[in-house]
Amino acid sequence: MDASKLEFDDDSFDISVICMALHEMPRLQRERALAEMRRVTRYRVLIMDWINAPAGRFWRLGVTLVERLEGSFYEEFIRSNLKEVLIKYGLNPLVYEEDSEIGIFLCSTWKL
Repeated sequence: MDASKLEFDDDSFDISVICMALHEMPRLQRERALAEMRRVTRYRVLIMDWINAPAGRFWRLGVTLVERLEGSFYEEFIRSNLKEVLIKYGLNPLVYEEDSEIGIFLCSTWKL
């Protein structure tokens, strides 16, 4: 199903998860997907994705190769501030953990 056009009613789920997918979407589709996740989720959204370019030489080479072959949206995603985007779409980070490259956000979908 297209994450930017979820075919579920509002508040269909208590929690939803998206893992390592946002960086593969163009900016507008990514933002629509986040808005849709908020719409269909009653309480919490868990998001895990890149927050920094990989430090390892092997990973950097792999990312560069994939970018050239596939024309992905990774570089633009890395330059964006994921936390600010989450807040903009009503996903309020409650817990945030990161290692050197991956960020994990547990967000509230608190709705008035």
